[in-house]
Amino acid sequence: MAPATVSQENNPSALRLGWTRRVSLTWRILAVNVFAVAMLGGGLLYLDSYREQIIQERLEQEQQSIWLLAHALERLDQPDRIAMIKAVSRRYDSRIRLYEARGPVTLDSFALASPAYRLRDPSEEPWQRHAARLLDQGFDWLVDAKRVDRFVERRPDRLQNWPEALEAQRSRTAIARMRYAPDRTPMISAAIALPRGGGVLLTSYNARDVTRIVRAERFNLSMIVLATALVSILFSLFLARTIVQPLRRLASAAVRVRLGRAREVVVPRLPSRGDEIGLLARSLSDMSMALRMKIDATEAFAADVSHELKNPLASLRSALEGLASVKDERLRAQLFE
Repeated sequence: MAPATVSQENNPSALRLGWTRRVSLTWRILAVNVFAVAMLGGGLLYLDSYREQIIQERLEQEQQSIWLLAHALERLDQPDRIAMIKAVSRRYDSRIRLYEARGPVTLDSFALASPAYRLRDPSEEPWQRHAARLLDQGFDWLVDAKRVDRFVERRPDRLQNWPEALEAQRSRTAIARMRYAPDRTPMISAAIALPRGGGVLLTSYNARDVTRIVRAERFNLSMIVLATALVSILFSLFLARTIVQPLRRLASAAVRVRLGRAREVVVPRLPSRGDEIGLLARSLSDMSMALRMKIDATEAFAADVSHELKNPLASLRSALEGLASVKDERLRAQLFE
């Protein structure tokens, strides 16, 4: 019975594979390289925290700005208040409203001058904008982003329509909040109660630049990931070509030798390679040559033995053939001997 080709002795635990034992070496190389690229691609998901950081900074800035504006308006008479509200609204592209404590709006920068911003209707935008919003929603779903309310201008415009204004009226501090405009760009609003009980001040503006910044960073990182993935795949294919193909040629030659066609097999020596595969090729080539020499020596020995046996057997055959024609008992005894 032929000896087993796999045993505990010739397959040590350091060389054994688990569930990957049936996976081609090409796919293993590709998987290792692509995994590193996937880790880099995971950075796309962390853009959500980058966006949250920007929005948090904007909320804090808006709280500080409305605090300064409220204290400035408190010291002005009505005409100067109107002039300052118009100037600040135009300068910072925001809408500034002043509500009475009971709810009605008394001053509105959009009524005093042309609107500083206009909320865009998604149905009027090109398909590229729709694709960008779908991509934003997809990333929010991947990172399980917290739900953000929609920005809605209710009619009639009253203090009670704005939760941040009511909270600011109760807490006597500046309260800021972020919502999504119809086109899914951030709307930053802040409210504060005037120090002397003169009502509640509310500001809001469309922070479209935050969306542009995040999308630009996402595009740049996507291009980096795509270029890295392409280079990684090309290098993986190069490694597979320089490692897997020579190994397959050597394995095919070894199989032909095992099938008993050693004289027909030319094991590639790969003289240009100085790495482990080149060493393996030359070792297999030397082994096949040594095996061929041993086979030749065995055949030569068998031929010599056959030749040495041929003469005595021929003599015996001649004696036996001539035995029937010999009548002399003495000669017959001599032939037997």
